Amino acid sequence: MCLKRTLLAAGSALILSAAAAAAAPAVAESAVHLRAGPGTAHPVLTTIPGGATVDVGGCTGSWCRVNYAGEAGYASRRYLAMAGEVAPSGAVAVVPGEVYDDYYD
Repeated sequence: MCLKRTLLAAGSALILSAAAAAAAPAVAESAVHLRAGPGTAHPVLTTIPGGATVDVGGCTGSWCRVNYAGEAGYASRRYLAMAGEVAPSGAVAVVPGEVYDDYYD
């Protein structure tokens, strides 16, 4: 019986550590609601302040499962800057055939 408990505890620890390792850090770009479910129809659990770091467990569509200050819920993907993401750069429209001599001035 003792071996069975030990194996069960070790298996549980492995599963929990794998879930924690799968979480990716993100920063809230502005204040965003942490909701009980993925969508605005779900109640707000708390508000994540802009600049706060959260752990993202995964995203589906425009909603991400996040942990913030010990509380789990969902936040809108559009307000989260994921670690390792390349920030969008400003786009420049170029007309074919035009010469842009002063581009680097």
